[in-house]
Amino acid sequence: MSQQLLSLPAQQRRPLSRRAPLMRADSFGRQVLGYLARTEPPFARQPAPVTGGFRAALRAALAFQPFAHPVRGTNLNSARLRNADLTSADLRNADLTRADLRGANLRHAVLTGANLSAADLQGAVLVDAILYLATLYSARLRATVLTGADLRDTNLRNAVLIDAALTEALLTGANLSGAILTGADLTGADLRSAVLSGADLRAADLNGTLLGRARWSHTTRWPSAGYEEAIRRQSVELSPGEFEIGADESRTRVPESAPI
Repeated sequence: MSQQLLSLPAQQRRPLSRRAPLMRADSFGRQVLGYLARTEPPFARQPAPVTGGFRAALRAALAFQPFAHPVRGTNLNSARLRNADLTSADLRNADLTRADLRGANLRHAVLTGANLSAADLQGAVLVDAILYLATLYSARLRATVLTGADLRDTNLRNAVLIDAALTEALLTGANLSGAILTGADLTGADLRSAVLSGADLRAADLNGTLLGRARWSHTTRWPSAGYEEAIRRQSVELSPGEFEIGADESRTRVPESAPI
């Protein structure tokens, strides 16, 4: 067809309309590979049905690139990325509000400044992920693996972290007010200057946790009465019902008489 076109006299050739640009090959490839990355092995660990509406699925397919991960600032609001492999993905400043990331692999992912408000990350793996300054307000992180993750200055208000693995995680300056951390493993985690007002830490493992200058309130639930008594002795009252743990007491000390 192209040879026939070129064989026509110049006055009979019809130029392509500028108002109908051709789709670039890389744009089309992104759509196809993006869809495969969410639904087909080996990119996805398990086939995931397209749910949550056409627009949400299309946004995820268009934004996701299996060979070149989503660019920073990507809009993945309400995207369905369950069981997706996002290892080492660059998701800085991405909008992942209400995204379904259950079981997703986010090892070494960079989520600095990302918005994960109300996102579902239950069972996801974020080992050594960077979530500095990220927003996880009301996010669901039940049984999520955050070992060694960088959560400095992260907003985790009202987040659900039941049975989450936070061993050696960096949580300095993090806002955990109202967060539910029952049964969470915080062994060796750094919570210095964190906000724990109203947080529920019952049955959490705080062995070796750094808590210097962390703030808590009378509504904070500690692992046991013994823990609370020990923390209270190490704290100063800033205002009625609001306390700050002394800077010199950098690590929690479990009293010998405290029930575990």
